[in-house]
Amino acid sequence: MNIESIRKLLFLFILLGKTSFAITRTIVEEVFEVDGEECVDSQTNFDAGGGRFGCPVIGDNIQYCNNDRVSSHCPLTCDACDLYACEDSTFQFTFAGRSLLCITIESLSEELLETACAFDAISTTCRASCGHCGIDTPQPTPSPTPEVTPQPVDPSTFCENLNICNLDGPGNCQISSSGPGVSSCPAGVPLGYYPDLSRCDAYCFCSGSEVPSTYSIVASGLLWDTHAQGALNSYLDGVWGENGAWGTNGGGAVFPLRLSAEGQQRPPQC
Repeated sequence: MNIESIRKLLFLFILLGKTSFAITRTIVEEVFEVDGEECVDSQTNFDAGGGRFGCPVIGDNIQYCNNDRVSSHCPLTCDACDLYACEDSTFQFTFAGRSLLCITIESLSEELLETACAFDAISTTCRASCGHCGIDTPQPTPSPTPEVTPQPVDPSTFCENLNICNLDGPGNCQISSSGPGVSSCPAGVPLGYYPDLSRCDAYCFCSGSEVPSTYSIVASGLLWDTHAQGALNSYLDGVWGENGAWGTNGGGAVFPLRLSAEGQQRPPQC
């Protein structure tokens, strides 16, 4: 076994929380050839639907591309390369039997990130985090915009207030930027996942940029867990993290009995 194979196995052990080398033969790396095109679909399946469906299914059901998270996962299929060719997928995906988010992959140590991105399944999903388009890709110079004094943002209520679609049941509400260079979430809110502190089954994904953000209510009977990926999840810094907005670098929908201890701490104490 070569060094690269050992590094990949170590990453899987960390990902799966293994404390020994008792790993089953069912955990294998799926290796796909990436043809070098700048715009590629993710090779992982969506966490939704039990991890059974991926971008090939979207190709036969193109109407789902109206969802920005789907387009970010399958930019080639959804003809959204101009927006997402070099961006991370914002959809939860499955890898090695675990539900993951690219924001979690991005937060790994430099060594672990390099190892994770050696898997084509992850590098085609977390394209920005893995440098899919190259770290030296020049960025267009934004047009000058008049200075706007940002309104104060209350970390404890801003996610609740992003429910602009007035959702009262499971679903997603897209939050779009008001113009070039304007963040889709309130100014100053960093990239992350934020629980709606007025209820237990909803959360916001803020892109921290003009890329669309979302307000979501999870499926009936489930709760939003800020630490669904266990040790891979951590609170954001300052008022955006613990005892403030309670934002994290990931999370997921779980059954009430599976809610983590950390997930029970945030208001309203679910």
